[in-house]
Amino acid sequence: MIHSYTLDEALNDGVLVAFDQPSWPVITGGKPLVVTSAIRECLTDDQIKAVWDQFVGWMRHVRDTLPEEEQLFSTTVNGQTVWVLEDTVSFCVMFPTDY
Repeated sequence: MIHSYTLDEALNDGVLVAFDQPSWPVITGGKPLVVTSAIRECLTDDQIKAVWDQFVGWMRHVRDTLPEEEQLFSTTVNGQTVWVLEDTVSFCVMFPTDY
């Protein structure tokens, strides 16, 4: 049997945390922006916002210039690699070890 873990389940379980929900209509077009619990524990709101701003710039100016298999946003915060992934239901800020 194949089972999928929904966004709501991950939020209810605390695996993911909604980030800056009132801003979603403006910053994501309404798509949820979530962070892993590890990101929430390790990074400040300002650091997460800075990662998001870098991601938006990358999406606008870099992503479409890359082959599809290389379209993974990555940055470094406090010496740690941070990814932002987009799927059909959300944007997620995470450490690679959270994947």
